[in-house]
Amino acid sequence: MSEPKKFVVSTLKYRPQTFAEVTGQDHINNTLRNAIRRDRLANAYLFCGPRGVGKTSTARILAKAMNCTDLQDGEPCNQCVSCRSITQGRSLDVIELDAASNRGIDEVRDLRENVRFPPSQSRIKVYIIDEAHQLTKEAFNALLKTLEEPPAHAKFILATTEAEKMLDTIISRCQQFRFKPLSLEQIAKNLQKALDEQPPGLIPDEIKSETLFLIARASDGGMRDAQSLFDQVMSLAGDNLTLEDVELLLGGVRLDTLVQLTEAIRTRNALEALEIVHNAYNQGQDMAHVVRDLLSHFRNLMICRSAPNRPELVGLPEDATNTISEQSQGLSMEDILHGIDIIFEAERRLKITASSRAVCEAAVVKLAKMPTTLEIDYLLGRQDIPLQTESNIQSSPTQGKKKLNPSNPAATDPISSSTGKTEPGPVPQVSDQKSVHEETDAATINNKTETPPPVVSEEDEGPLIQMDEEPDQDVIDTLIERWDAFTHEVAAKHIQVGSLLTDAVPVSYSDGALHLAIPDTLTFHFRNLSTSDSKKVISDHLQGMIGVAPRIVVESVSSEKFGNFRQPTRESYEAPVSEKKFSVDEILEAEPRVQSVLDHFDGVVVEVKNNPNK
Repeated sequence: MSEPKKFVVSTLKYRPQTFAEVTGQDHINNTLRNAIRRDRLANAYLFCGPRGVGKTSTARILAKAMNCTDLQDGEPCNQCVSCRSITQGRSLDVIELDAASNRGIDEVRDLRENVRFPPSQSRIKVYIIDEAHQLTKEAFNALLKTLEEPPAHAKFILATTEAEKMLDTIISRCQQFRFKPLSLEQIAKNLQKALDEQPPGLIPDEIKSETLFLIARASDGGMRDAQSLFDQVMSLAGDNLTLEDVELLLGGVRLDTLVQLTEAIRTRNALEALEIVHNAYNQGQDMAHVVRDLLSHFRNLMICRSAPNRPELVGLPEDATNTISEQSQGLSMEDILHGIDIIFEAERRLKITASSRAVCEAAVVKLAKMPTTLEIDYLLGRQDIPLQTESNIQSSPTQGKKKLNPSNPAATDPISSSTGKTEPGPVPQVSDQKSVHEETDAATINNKTETPPPVVSEEDEGPLIQMDEEPDQDVIDTLIERWDAFTHEVAAKHIQVGSLLTDAVPVSYSDGALHLAIPDTLTFHFRNLSTSDSKKVISDHLQGMIGVAPRIVVESVSSEKFGNFRQPTRESYEAPVSEKKFSVDEILEAEPRVQSVLDHFDGVVVEVKNNPNK
């Protein structure tokens, strides 16, 4: 009875034995193959790059090619005695050292002594030093002379994942080759060859492609990691294998899950987004993986949106790229970039907190609630967007346009709640209680140009901005009517800016910029209001007043031209009656800076007045 065939892990079974078999490193393979053919071998080589991309395998292939007795166009034959002994790890002339455990100066001194002896069987003695960056500084210095002028029969190959930790004196003595991460397509293609050699039926045909894609994505560009994950999946494989099983084993998130989550974010359905995260958590998903994969998905959306004719930049299978490209058309570039910023912040927080679930949930809710470009354009009046109701979803874009009535907004706003207030959001809630998702789909299918607008949030006193036929002028009218109150509000927190604003007039609003005019005789006002700090104060307060933070432009005009502008209505503000009258001594004791000014200028306090702006 024959013994069962012994299992060999894929990392060893499918290890490349020729330059042509090394995946994704053609720029290195061609150079080394030509060097072998033309007998232009360097004294030392430095292979650097991420883990599992072929550095050590290429070093062994190069060692075989240096000693092969039957070279075939720069490739080792793998049949001669030298090639077989190196492949099997029996060669006495190819010495592999792990710098992590042989990092001291004593080990390097032994190497320097042994390198003087000629090879016993091969033509060239090859030293392969793996993880070379872990050598100590003393060990590096001891190796310098040997690397620069080794014996004619010796060659050195250094491999490292952290080339920046190598000494410049070492790098300058080596020919440096940078290995690059492998693309998902390259990894999946390589794994497909391994899958073809497995017994049929282990992985159902309908999920083969998606399974290999999940493995490739979880490997993070490393072939060795991908092959190890492949062995794990094959141990789980069977007739009843599902993508959920593979997803749970690998820890990655499936593409259709990411698409569903992004769709919930796009339609502002925070509840559905939270349910998707909740299901992933209950299935044992690492929330950090969810955030990472969501960031990768938004990156792919950005690529598809900005370069629709370059699918190779995405690096995914064709069907996956088409799915992402289709979804990207429903998002603006600004919203995608804003989403990436939010996910970047979530990744940063994951490093400083143990509550990864809360970070992930907060991120998806923030994504679902973030202000969209549509809302901003609507507030700024850049688009004439009709409010959609159940009656006009099926109508043409020119029908069903509504206008907010400042006297009674609830009467003309079909989406007002029973309390008379509206909730902000781009998708209105209609009377038949249809879901947000159904409303958005109906609007998208029946009228591509009629996008649901956001609803302007209102305070008890009325809407922030009237949206009429000339929305930009409506902003100015609103500011003119409330300018006096606005300047006092600013002065309450920034007295200098508020007092200077009383002599300025809002004159125009366009392209997100509010233009303020000041008479050219008030140079002090113009100079101080034109600073970036003053503009930020004004913009921040305007956001609280009208819901928009515009860019501020201060202009100095002639007194005659200034008089032609519409002047704000001035209201009388009485200073609040102080509950207590403080004496001069009490004020000087509480405000030592006042006493300092008096001492410096030899002054006296004549009168104490309340601040009329407070």
